[in-house]
Amino acid sequence: MKKQSRILRGMAFLTLCMALFAACPSVTKPDTQKFTAAPVLQATAGNKRLDLQWTPSVPAADSYDVYYREGNYDNAAAIKGGEKIQNTASPDIITGLDNDVLYSILVTANKSGYESIDSIMVQETPGLTFTAPPSLTLENITGGLIVNWTAATPPATSYDIYYREGSYNLANQVKEGIKITGATSGHEIEGLTEGTTYSVVVTAKHSGYRDLTSEVRIITVQMTGLSGLSAPVWHIQYRKRTHTTFTGDKEHTSPPKRLNKEQESPMLSTDS
Repeated sequence: MKKQSRILRGMAFLTLCMALFAACPSVTKPDTQKFTAAPVLQATAGNKRLDLQWTPSVPAADSYDVYYREGNYDNAAAIKGGEKIQNTASPDIITGLDNDVLYSILVTANKSGYESIDSIMVQETPGLTFTAPPSLTLENITGGLIVNWTAATPPATSYDIYYREGSYNLANQVKEGIKITGATSGHEIEGLTEGTTYSVVVTAKHSGYRDLTSEVRIITVQMTGLSGLSAPVWHIQYRKRTHTTFTGDKEHTSPPKRLNKEQESPMLSTDS
């Protein structure tokens, strides 16, 4: 009988505990937030090296990890099976690589309370490179641009122009726009939208060398108008009359008299 009573009391206590547990609000782990924009990675090949830079994630990460792997890989998991550079920042350099070998690279943004996010994978092949890129300048004309640059070192055998509507910081972002192949310095780009901002780069090419791209230049296309012209400026000069008399062998010239406008002779000239 006592044993049965203890069992009943135990069941009652268990029921009470279950009721209290059900009444208590559940304790859950806070939801992990997500980045709204991944870093955008750019890799530039050099002699046995890769120069990396990337735009910040949104919101800005606490740290970044770089992953790279020899070979052609098209997914993040495969690349992350290669080498890792932990807790780094833009810009960064990977050295000691093999020339003429393809590498796949990505960067991962990390932030406390956020789910990590990967950049889009990029690929580059180290090798011989130019020692100096072309130096780009832009000249604004109505409805277009004139693109000028100095020669790369050593001199390139050809150059390609890339331009894109909008303001961009990285060359590979600009290269998603329009390409002009085999251009020469002084090239005119026509038919652009007036009052619109454009980003431009030029890439040097040479057989046996890795392509080398200039820094990005940003400019707003000039509006149609008379800003380049000036109105003529008219100058009015009045011929002054003098009076000369002769007395014997002497000549006397009297100072000019003040004339009214009807008596003066206007002489018009213009500065064109």
